[in-house]
Order: sequence, then structure tokens, then C-alpha cells
Amino acid sequence: MDNGDSDKDGNDQMESSTRSNRHPSDPSDAATLRSASIVWFRNDLRVHDNECLNSANNESMSVLPVYCFDPRDYGKSSSGFDKTGPFRATFLLESVADLRKTLQAKGSDLVVRIGKPEIVLVELAQAVGAEAVYAHREVSHDEVKAEDNIEAVLKEEGVEVKYFWGSTLYHIDDLPFKLTEMPTNYGGFKEKVQGLEVRKTIEALDQVKGLPAKGDVEPGEIPSLVDLGLKSLDSLCFFLMSI
Repeated sequence: MDNGDSDKDGNDQMESSTRSNRHPSDPSDAATLRSASIVWFRNDLRVHDNECLNSANNESMSVLPVYCFDPRDYGKSSSGFDKTGPFRATFLLESVADLRKTLQAKGSDLVVRIGKPEIVLVELAQAVGAEAVYAHREVSHDEVKAEDNIEAVLKEEGVEVKYFWGSTLYHIDDLPFKLTEMPTNYGGFKEKVQGLEVRKTIEALDQVKGLPAKGDVEPGEIPSLVDLGLKSLDSLCFFLMSI
């Protein structure tokens, strides 16, 4: 399974792209190895071409991979539709399970929690003594808002947040124009990036640093659709067949 296919919609990408201060943190400023770091997986459910995981692995003595099922991503939208439908949620659950299996094969594991990341990440950072959280930036309104909340609460705990860019074919720092000058149509964008090279992908790690010894954190169970407040596919299919 290609876990990179679980990306969410970025319809409001332009809103966040105008924020010039939302560039990824410079990953080269770590003077010494950290005793423990957290890698917060979001829409990047893969170990290949994952700068967050590679950087945390290179800059830390131990790494705690984490995925949060944020309750705000589920339930009903203001228009009455599921924020995340059962079929999409099923694919996400399978992707998380596959990521956990891959990490286990590389000497690590994936900690899974249901909860708001700004709460879960602080609790885990306190438990394992993490000095930094590594994550990819996102572009949608809710995800950007979550990033702001997380940075604020982790700063109070003295935990650094290191963000990286991995959501687009062309890296944000390689664009030949300012984000505020982003063309409003594909033709204009294509003309400006013509000849621009795409960065080479990052090879997957053979082994991932072990989990932090402190805290004795339980990996946690991967939830079911029902746990996320959704109907099971069996009951949904039965309902559709009865119509």
C-alpha cells in the first residue's frame, strides 16, 4: 500500500501559503544529539522520502513515532456531512496499520492515540523527556491552526518544534518567486517553474533509532471506525443494499 495517498484536501492552500513565516525550520541547527525526539506523523504516512523521520533519526539518540486521530477530523461538518467518511477513514486506518508494521520491521514502533495533538504530544513529550517534535507542515486552515496551538504549548514545556516541507512536488524553498506572487492559474504557474528541478527523494532508513527508555509508553491500539464515531462498513453496506 502507498501510504502517501492518504493526503487530505488542500483547498485553502493559498490562504496559508501567503504566510511568509511558515517556512520549514532549518534542520541543520542541531549542535548535539538529542536524548529523545518525537516524530509526529500527519499526512505523511511513509518511511521513504520522509525528511522528518530521517532528520530526527540523525539528530537524536531515541525516536518516538506518533500518530494522532484528532476527534476534530471526524463527526459532522457545519453543512451536515461527515468530515471524514467511512471509506476514507478505512483507508487511513489501513495506512496507519501498515506504517506501524513497517516501523516495527525497522526496530521501532508507532504510538497511536485518539486525541487532540496539542494535548497528546505534550503528554508524550513529558513522559519520554523529548527535546523536540519533528513534523511536516500542512496547508489547510484547521491543520495550520493546530500547528499554532502545538507550537505555543510545547514552547511552554521547553520543547522545540521542527517543521519540514513535504506536501508538494516542488519544494517551497525552490520556487523562483515569492509565495505572495504565486500565479492564480496553472498556466502561469507552469511557465514560472519550467526548467525547475524536482528534489531527489530521500531513501528510507534501514533501521530507525529505538524508542525512548524513559516513560515506558504503550503503543496503543489502532481504533476502529466505531471508535472514531463512524458506522462500520458492514452496517453501511447493509443499509445501502436495503434502500
